[in-house]
Parts: sequence; C-alpha cells; structure tokens
Amino acid sequence: MEIDKRQLRECVLWLIDMIYQARKELVAYQVAHTLLSADGLAREFDQFLDQSRKNSSPALLADHQKARDTIERLLSEKRFDAALEFLRQWKPKGPIQ
Repeated sequence: MEIDKRQLRECVLWLIDMIYQARKELVAYQVAHTLLSADGLAREFDQFLDQSRKNSSPALLADHQKARDTIERLLSEKRFDAALEFLRQWKPKGPIQ
C-alpha cells in the first residue's frame, strides 16, 4: 500500500497542532486554579481561563513550533523512516511552562 505523503504530512501536522491546543488548554486551567486557590477568591473561573488562553507561554509555543518544524522538514525531505522514528521517540517532558 502506497502512503500518500501529502496526506501523511498534513495529518501529522494536524496532530501536533491538536497536542499544542490540549497543552495550552491545560496550562490555562492550571493558571486559573493556582490563582483561585492562592487568592481564596470566588472570581469568575471563565475570566481566568480566557486570560490564560490569550497569554500562553512562550516556551510552550516554542516547543510546539520546534516539533512542527522538525516534522515538516523530515516529511518534506521524504525521510519518512526518520520522521516515524522521531514520532516513536518523541516524549514531551518536563514541567509545563
């Protein structure tokens, strides 16, 4: 079975974008929870979430862009074995920033 290289590239990039969005959402919840807990105030949780989403972490964005660029480069160069190996070994780690 022949792999449609364009579709594979688009699918992998879409997946990386979804992972970024999920991590960004998690950071927004963590920030809101931390602020509410620390202040002991009953502020509107949605306001904290909205503000956190608008001001996401530069480190998170940089990590996302690095993964996208790596996949784009590997797939554009038709180095699919290297791209698949990268995906197998890729394990985001460390604290969310």
